[in-house]
Amino acid sequence: MANRGTTGFRLWADDGANNSAAVRNFDSALSAGHTFSLNLGHFGGNNGQVGISLLSAGAPVFNINISSGASYWSGWDGGTSFDLNGDEEEGMADYFTTDNNVASFTFTYDGGNNYGFSLKDESGYGFEASNYTAGNDISAIDGVSFYNNGQGGGKNFYVDQLTVIPEPATVGLLGLFGSSLAWFRKRFSA
Repeated sequence: MANRGTTGFRLWADDGANNSAAVRNFDSALSAGHTFSLNLGHFGGNNGQVGISLLSAGAPVFNINISSGASYWSGWDGGTSFDLNGDEEEGMADYFTTDNNVASFTFTYDGGNNYGFSLKDESGYGFEASNYTAGNDISAIDGVSFYNNGQGGGKNFYVDQLTVIPEPATVGLLGLFGSSLAWFRKRFSA
């Protein structure tokens, strides 16, 4: 994560009412234990708002963003909005994602309406929370949207390294299931 890679993309939107957005759908909805992650950053400050929304059937059910003049990133999960500067957390200030700084965002779906997430810079400084309960139904997160609302001329919101990772225990169960099928196939085909 030392620099912005070549596999990412940037969103640009001039000052004012201009905006840009990109949507990426997952192969399937997140299952309990799955983690969605990406790297992000933005150039040259922010005159508007940049952010990420997790989607269910095209509708936002979770969001993080940074707005012009805000000291910290903020979040929303269908309930009330919250700043990512929690009482027991270090906080995720704007300058950790500006210019040449890159941050890592992770969202882990824990089943039902439960989740955990983090937004941290390269040195591990930032915000991390677990055991949250969303204020709306997040049981079918199947995509992500990135947006830039009037960030300003010559500035970009940067996204890279989008990944959905199954929980290691799930991968182990799949491996066990697959090896069992291979054993049954070998046993009964002879």
